[in-house]
Amino acid sequence: MQPTLQLISLGGATEASIWSVLYPLQQVDPNWRSIPYGKAMDHQRFYVLDDALQVRPTWVAGQLYIGGIGLAKGYWRDETLSAGSFFPHPLTGERLYRTGDLGRWLPDGNIEFLGREDTQVKVQGHRIELGEIEAALNRHPGVQSAVVRVLGEALGEKRLAGYVLKADPSLQASDFAQYLADKLPAYMVPSSFTFVQEWPLSANGKVDKKRLPEPTQAQASGPALEVEGPQEQQLVTIVQGVLKRPSIAADANLLNLGATSIDIVRISNALSGELLFRPNVAQLLAQPTLLNLLGMYRQTLADGSVVDSVRQRAAAPEQVIEDPQQRARFKADQRGRRSFNAQVPALDLARPDDPALARRFSDYRSVRQFATQPIPTAAFAGLLASLAQGQLDGEVKYQFPSAGGLYPIQSYLYVKPQRVTGVAAGAYYYDPVQHRLLRLDSDVLDPDTYDYFVNRPVFENAAFSLFFIADMAAIRPLYGERSRDFCHIEAGGMAQLLTMTAVEQGLGLCGMGSLEEQQLSALFELGPNHQLIYSMVGGLRTADEHRRTQIEAFASAADQTDDASDMEEIEI
Repeated sequence: MQPTLQLISLGGATEASIWSVLYPLQQVDPNWRSIPYGKAMDHQRFYVLDDALQVRPTWVAGQLYIGGIGLAKGYWRDETLSAGSFFPHPLTGERLYRTGDLGRWLPDGNIEFLGREDTQVKVQGHRIELGEIEAALNRHPGVQSAVVRVLGEALGEKRLAGYVLKADPSLQASDFAQYLADKLPAYMVPSSFTFVQEWPLSANGKVDKKRLPEPTQAQASGPALEVEGPQEQQLVTIVQGVLKRPSIAADANLLNLGATSIDIVRISNALSGELLFRPNVAQLLAQPTLLNLLGMYRQTLADGSVVDSVRQRAAAPEQVIEDPQQRARFKADQRGRRSFNAQVPALDLARPDDPALARRFSDYRSVRQFATQPIPTAAFAGLLASLAQGQLDGEVKYQFPSAGGLYPIQSYLYVKPQRVTGVAAGAYYYDPVQHRLLRLDSDVLDPDTYDYFVNRPVFENAAFSLFFIADMAAIRPLYGERSRDFCHIEAGGMAQLLTMTAVEQGLGLCGMGSLEEQQLSALFELGPNHQLIYSMVGGLRTADEHRRTQIEAFASAADQTDDASDMEEIEI
């Protein structure tokens, strides 16, 4: 071939004059699973947007839109179809074409194609892009190629199944489950992995997913689990009870037996309540068997963690309600409201007729979905300014109360890369006197700090995390054993103030429940007197402001509930 010849990959849509994006092929990286889609051609534009038509950051999957001079005027004599595909962007006014394709930006400015949007499915309450799972799985060095399909018809029975053509024959299903569990939310990890020697192809040369084999079914009976003592038997009984099975083989895949992510949460909550043992969900999903779960429990006993938990909870004998439907009914009872008989005199109060008051219920709610573009520096500074120290008549003042005016709560933040304009990624201490951030560490906050199923997906979508950490040495000499109670009151005032301020800055916040605190000490350079009191995550509010639930449907069609209260979250 002539040395001056150049090979170029072209892509696009007929609706945008066929070719809109190109990628010059020079060298093919052996780690690639596909040729990059490329960059937009001259006078044409490509966008990766979310459902609110906001720009997706690097590596985050979104919908592909085309703009520029190549756009067609519409579909011939089909105004309805044209209106659904061609439209002006509500903010920029630029006319766009919705391709129905999925993709994401790469760090070098190229776009990676992830497949068609019609590969997006809903499994147990979560909307999932199969192409995103396939792309992650195909990046495993031991994978030659992989696809993912959905099995089951009913909502509660649908599950993801992975199919892999291996490049490394020594790898097992647990290797791929662990790999994906470290990179994706739990509900996006397939419950099974089937290995194939070749792909069944359709007439047009694509993988025919309908002809893929059914995954090997796990057996409810098989090698029995050898338990030692009543605690280990209780562990087995809990799993059997949640899955409604009288017996489960030691090496049976719990996910193949029908366990959903909600079931894993129920098992985790029950084990925590009855045995004071909460398993690492990523490790359990990598090898979802009773044998692995029992091994994790034994390791926890060997480390002494369960003994420490017993000592800490000895004063809390109440049985915690674990079942989500029972928790929903308990919540609906509004037991915090006191009841009186009809003879008690009552005075009805007039409700203020103020639209602004009504808006507060929306403005001050917990926000669990955030826009992905960077937070403006001024908005971020404005949010933190509510925690800053001020002066009133020559005296030091804050906008929230503190016992004895001691203000022992310190504010620490973890900021994600490219999510706050002008603020580098890393860990920070907020100095309320100088109103400035002091960078402590550039390390990454482990997503497993948060609850795997509910709070971790919120963190992964958020721009920053905020931690209220008390320096007990700054309050204990005056208040002794009451110090931590007063710290909780102070943190509550700070959280409410931030929630109200966030609305003014176009931001949203969500309180987090229980956390794994191990990494925080090193990340924020904490000492022995520091204690975590409360935590929040935040980000830019989405344009549509609709609230999306993070929990899958777990009830029957006749009696469903979306209550997520069993997930240890703090909601407003």
